[in-house]
Amino acid sequence: MQRSREPLSVLFAIIVLLQTVTVLSAQDEPQVIIRSTSNRPVAGSTWILTLLIAHGEPGEVEVRAPHFSDSIFLDQVLKGPRLRNPATGQTFVSQPFSGDDQADDFLFQRWTAMEYRFALHSPGTVTFDSFTVITPYGQIKTAPFTLQVLRPANAAETRRYQLAWENIPAGLAAGQSAVLNLRVNGWNETADMPEAALFLPPVPQGLILESIPVSPEEQSRGTALKLRLIPLEANPFVLGRRQISHNGSIFEIPALRIPVSRAAAGRPEEEALAKLNEAEETEFSLPFPALEILAAANSRLYQRHRTACETVYGTAKNLWERGYVANALAALRQNERDHGAGSLFAVIRREAELSLGFTGTNDEKKRSPLPAGGAKSRMAVLKETAIRRVPDSAAGIIGWFREGQPVLVSPPGGVSGPSGAWLRVTANDSGGATGWVPEESVIFY
Repeated sequence: MQRSREPLSVLFAIIVLLQTVTVLSAQDEPQVIIRSTSNRPVAGSTWILTLLIAHGEPGEVEVRAPHFSDSIFLDQVLKGPRLRNPATGQTFVSQPFSGDDQADDFLFQRWTAMEYRFALHSPGTVTFDSFTVITPYGQIKTAPFTLQVLRPANAAETRRYQLAWENIPAGLAAGQSAVLNLRVNGWNETADMPEAALFLPPVPQGLILESIPVSPEEQSRGTALKLRLIPLEANPFVLGRRQISHNGSIFEIPALRIPVSRAAAGRPEEEALAKLNEAEETEFSLPFPALEILAAANSRLYQRHRTACETVYGTAKNLWERGYVANALAALRQNERDHGAGSLFAVIRREAELSLGFTGTNDEKKRSPLPAGGAKSRMAVLKETAIRRVPDSAAGIIGWFREGQPVLVSPPGGVSGPSGAWLRVTANDSGGATGWVPEESVIFY
């Protein structure tokens, strides 16, 4: 009899061991349950996504979230313990009743909850990639899913506007100033632009950021904010991406980064402060590219044409600093096209345009013979002006050309009407916008 019991006890031990291994292997992938406050939420509401994780110690749980769509805004993330009734699936933030701890443990399991609170700005479909949940017993990825955000009943369609920073310098030195514009793309001139204070960014330390009044005319063509920036320290000026809701519209403001170098000798912070106090209201304050950029582009070519280069450079710099930006760029482009050292002037012209926010403009080409018909597009640079579909100031504005925009003026010429002379132009860049502009806004070269 003793021998027959011994194999049974060994068999029982093996069964217990196998059961233990099965339980431990099941824990390698923690159980995760996904819950939503609503599976069909409406735009303008707060929506909560909760991950319930079968592990009772929140400090030992890590959740790696995927990248969230720009159509939603993550407002808050919370992590904490939960009690879950396995029979009903109900969860409680705290102990649901006071009583015997053993009874509580029998009825409820201790889990961890990760809550993601989102602000839903607009209707549409939002896709969520996998969340990765990590516990001491292993990790698991959730399945991707989608959420349908509904439009509120009797609500007007949400309008979305993309904004752009303009007049961004390639870099600044501590103590230098720059005037930055924030423009709303596709702005309807008949709409009321929100107050500039709505768009003011948080001000980082170590700089002066002054809001400049925006005129009604500037607002009508989409300018939402003007800022005078004076960095006081050699730290990059950085603004993060922001999203603002106002009267049924959503404004998307992109991130901004401007490198800032050390100030030149004799330019203390006090001088920068005095410069701000003494500065007059001007529409333009970007520094002109340094002559050293031109000289370094091709030293041999520069030395060969040094006198002419310095003369042209001085003329353009003088125009630029007096506020005649379009005239300065026209002078550079004319010499880029016609001068023997044209490639050097192209270097300065590109740097100047880049500081104004132009990144896709075309280079100048040498003059070519007239075509058989004798008509040919003329080269020009524009002062800031509206673009109209027809040559009439009463016509609707279809866009806006910024100061310094290079254009091709269509042959054979312009037209005259009750509101003056007009020319049809096409942007000399990768965009190629076309329309009618007043003749006085065109500077030929």
